[in-house]
Amino acid sequence: MRILVAYASKHGSTEEIAEFIGKTISDSGLDVDVCSISAVTNLTDYDGVIIGSAVYAEQWRPEVAQFMRLRVDVLAEKPVWLFSSGPTGHGKATDLLGGFLFPNNLEPYRQKIAPQDTVIFHGNLDLTKLTLAELMIVNGYGGPLGDYRHWETIRQWADNIVTTLARIQANPTASV
Repeated sequence: MRILVAYASKHGSTEEIAEFIGKTISDSGLDVDVCSISAVTNLTDYDGVIIGSAVYAEQWRPEVAQFMRLRVDVLAEKPVWLFSSGPTGHGKATDLLGGFLFPNNLEPYRQKIAPQDTVIFHGNLDLTKLTLAELMIVNGYGGPLGDYRHWETIRQWADNIVTTLARIQANPTASV
């Protein structure tokens, strides 16, 4: 099976999560491509797709939103997993974002795609990578600085993808 892990990352944290997911799945013996979503030109060769985006103000990166809108019909025919990254701090990621799990403006596309799972992972707030405007925003709300990504949680999620893909491969006629 060939799997695509496509992501949009502003400062590299989501990219690192995507690469980690790709390596975890690849270590299980599957063929995995990890790339920026803007580099994806064809989904035909993939048996499964994982899409990830950084979250800012409860929105995914514009290039991911456009990708989903333009390819919703193709994605609806494949097993798909969606992940967001963003909140920093201790506690459940969705709680840190006031219950946010997925952008409201993309919900119709998510429903049509019917992903196997949709999650949000903690992110990394590194002051050295922020613009002046972003520094002012962080200073204004006092967001927790540092790397809050839970690599074991991400690994477990990727392992669950491998398990699901094995089940799909064993019974390809079952509905996605």
